[in-house]
Amino acid sequence: MKRILLTAILALASAAAVSAQHIGETRFGVFGGFTSTNAQGNPISDVKGFDASKVALYHVGVTAQLPLALGISLQPSLSWQMKGATLDSYTTTGDLKEVTSTLNAKVGYLELAAQVQYGLDLLLFKPYLLAEPFVGYAMSVNETVSQFNKVSNAKEVQQQVKAFANSALPRVEYGLGIGAGIEFWQMQLAFKYFWNFGNLYDGKNYVTGEQVSEQVKGAFENGKSFNGFNISLTLFLF
Repeated sequence: MKRILLTAILALASAAAVSAQHIGETRFGVFGGFTSTNAQGNPISDVKGFDASKVALYHVGVTAQLPLALGISLQPSLSWQMKGATLDSYTTTGDLKEVTSTLNAKVGYLELAAQVQYGLDLLLFKPYLLAEPFVGYAMSVNETVSQFNKVSNAKEVQQQVKAFANSALPRVEYGLGIGAGIEFWQMQLAFKYFWNFGNLYDGKNYVTGEQVSEQVKGAFENGKSFNGFNISLTLFLF
């Protein structure tokens, strides 16, 4: 019994020592970069009458790197992520294809992620692969719907929504990112593709503004969400 107890104490002491060593190696930094998103959660043909185009936005945040073992490290982060999409509705008459309405949606998310990295330390640099589940909460929204005259293509109606109370977008997002990066000196450069598994249209929300409601619903009700890729540069400060 004493031998078992002594073995358990030694094992706990060893684990504590390893943990303390890892804590001593933990680094903290800041990051930012370019984000490109669209609304293609399913094939775009599922969106009735709409074509989506990518929107170039940005992200910034803070992170910490916790080395584990065998080239694996954990890198949690908290970031501000701007995601969006532009969707154009077309009317086809003969050989002519005219834009009849445009939806611009930009949403700001406060996003918490837990990135797992696996890489090989080559002394001067370290290439690595990454997988990153994330969850976010939308803090700001800006939706603009413009409708055009089919003959003159002049804007007939433009409505703008800046409040979630009048929007069909849900607050919570969640998804997964995968990618690769390279670490050198006190920096990381990473490329990541991400999928958002949620739906951009929340049918339970009460929406005011008939045109905004119909455009958002028609664009996103078939499972569309903000998917895309981003490029990040991380600088470890200490």
